[in-house]
Amino acid sequence: MVKNPDVLKADELFNDLSSKFTKNKKILEKAYNFASNGHDNQKRASGEPYITHPLQVALYLSDLNMDIETILAAILHDLIEDTDITYKDIKREFGIEVANIVDGVTKLDKIQYNTNEEAKADAIRKMVIAMSKDIRVLILKLADRLHNIQTIKYLADHKQERIASETLYVYAPLAHRLGLQNIKHILEDVSFGLLHKNQNLEIESLIDKSAPNREKNIKKSMKIIENLLSDNSLSAEVVGRPKHNYSIYKKIINNGLTFNEINDLVGLRILTDDVKNCYTILGLIHANFQPVLGRFKDFISMPKFNLYQSLHTTVLTETGQKMEIQIRTRDMHYRAEYGVAAHWKYKEKPQNDLQKWASDLSDLTDEYPDPNEFLNHMKLDLYEDEVFCLTPKGDVITLPQGSTPVDFAFSVHTQVGEKLIGAKINGKLVNLSTTLSTGDTIEVLTTKENNKGPSRDWLSFVKTTRARSKIKQWYQKQLKDEDIQKGKQILNTWLEDNDEIFNYSDKDTILNELLNILKYPNYETIYQNLGNGNIKITNVGNKIRKFVFPEEITEEEDILSPDRYQSTDDQLVIVEGYDDIKVRMARCCVPVPGDDILGFITISNGISIHRSDCLNIRIDSSKGERIIDVTWGFNSQTGSIVWLEIEAIDRPYLLRDATIAISDNGGNILVAKSLTNSKRIVTLLFQVEVSGNEQLDSIISDAKNIENVFDVQRVNPGN
Repeated sequence: MVKNPDVLKADELFNDLSSKFTKNKKILEKAYNFASNGHDNQKRASGEPYITHPLQVALYLSDLNMDIETILAAILHDLIEDTDITYKDIKREFGIEVANIVDGVTKLDKIQYNTNEEAKADAIRKMVIAMSKDIRVLILKLADRLHNIQTIKYLADHKQERIASETLYVYAPLAHRLGLQNIKHILEDVSFGLLHKNQNLEIESLIDKSAPNREKNIKKSMKIIENLLSDNSLSAEVVGRPKHNYSIYKKIINNGLTFNEINDLVGLRILTDDVKNCYTILGLIHANFQPVLGRFKDFISMPKFNLYQSLHTTVLTETGQKMEIQIRTRDMHYRAEYGVAAHWKYKEKPQNDLQKWASDLSDLTDEYPDPNEFLNHMKLDLYEDEVFCLTPKGDVITLPQGSTPVDFAFSVHTQVGEKLIGAKINGKLVNLSTTLSTGDTIEVLTTKENNKGPSRDWLSFVKTTRARSKIKQWYQKQLKDEDIQKGKQILNTWLEDNDEIFNYSDKDTILNELLNILKYPNYETIYQNLGNGNIKITNVGNKIRKFVFPEEITEEEDILSPDRYQSTDDQLVIVEGYDDIKVRMARCCVPVPGDDILGFITISNGISIHRSDCLNIRIDSSKGERIIDVTWGFNSQTGSIVWLEIEAIDRPYLLRDATIAISDNGGNILVAKSLTNSKRIVTLLFQVEVSGNEQLDSIISDAKNIENVFDVQRVNPGN
């Protein structure tokens, strides 16, 4: 019997995996069969058997030299979420350690990533780390996301966008924190290409344009360095460094650089055997190439937070091109690529702590010299002063340690806190003074009663400044409302006693003048200050008498001028059969000579000329008898006015280059506007006078060839 090809592929993946763990083949086979049965008949979006996904994830982790418990957890990681298999089932068959890793990944999967806002994404990242008491949970989750992002093309567009956003703002930064640079760059570049297609294409275009000269110079520099190493009997390997689109984009956006100003576009990496050689090679490089001032960094003596070690220097090539060179040992290179995961390949003590957010790695390594023991006891005690809780919809709320459901409610919304009457933590009704923990799901119970408000007793246990201030403000507001009612009565009584002023003015005018004189923001402030005694009615009354005077009421003029249209020249547009009728260009689409056009007979304004693709003409096409054929006349070279929109990654002289592209093609710029967003994406808007469609096409074509420009289009006025 011929074996099912789907099964064959899964078997091949498993064979590749088991060949790397020959001592653990029996338990691996047990996990494979267990997961295969659990995922039986389940398919991925690609049509492949679902079991291929956890096997691929396990293979990724095997490349990171992860321990057997992590590999087993990878094979089993989707069972709790997607099948009837439970935590207890996995614990019984594979032990508590594997079960806990699977359970940790399952909990992370329940978090809803419904935003790409970096502030919220940061809170999610913190929560993910805080929930992952075992660092292996994070590494497994990243490997899971790596395979998902590489097979994302099989999903619907909206799912691709959501997953790419999660990946770019949450998982790629996590990979960076853990030092998993290979994974980080793949996650970033794939996500960036999906979320920002135009910007990604523009970066690729800029890279391709500069490639020939860049490659020529890099090869020449490599040869010089290889000869230097050989002449000095230094064993080292010289390799080029890959370019990452998203990294280039961030440097342009965040640092305000042009493409040509990025130092590491041209880069080399030198790998050697020991630390002494690194510094020797650095001396040779600086002796033979001109170093760029301020561009040397020693990450060997002072490693980065994620244990990254290397020497970085930027030098000038013979052609004056900047070139970044990284010098490190092969062991350092492995750690640079695999980050924290490298500790399970290397048993020696790491050179630095794993950033502030990790436990003391040096102490842990001394206490547990065996990599597996080290791994088992390594905890992420990150953000111990914060807790990360979930709303029932999965949104993350960050709170200080010791916070309560009251703090949570006020963090969601002030009105939620004010109407709070109870709360559930993980589905269980609790006291409002209960302390929250990371990963708790909080359901807030509120009332619709208008007279209900927060309790003063809450002030004795709330943790957040926001909750404390909002509770106090609520009680102040109650007093404020009383003062406002009292002050309103005081002013009304005075006005009744001095009713002669209404011969000259009205109450609204009086109140508006009081606002100007007293510099108060609204009427309520006048009433409140009268009610609490901050101002006296006698003083207010004197001010009223000073400004009250007879006022001539004039009818307000209509400042809106009627719509004006200029009739076109008789010969600009030819309308067969209509000799003596007003013709005007539609302002919704602004046709120019050369455009396909139609005429529309209006009720009172003659014939309006539209582009045939104009949305308005399509909307009115049901009135077919009012749509007529028109043609451009003999005077079609008369100037027409259009709007052009140019989108680009911002850089110096961009506006200059855009105006040159327009003017060189004979376009007359009437208006120019520029708008740059927080990501340094600039939108240039031009009102241009052109002779016709042909000239317009030339302008658009040249504008698209401007460096950093990724979109040029004709737009309608007001859009």
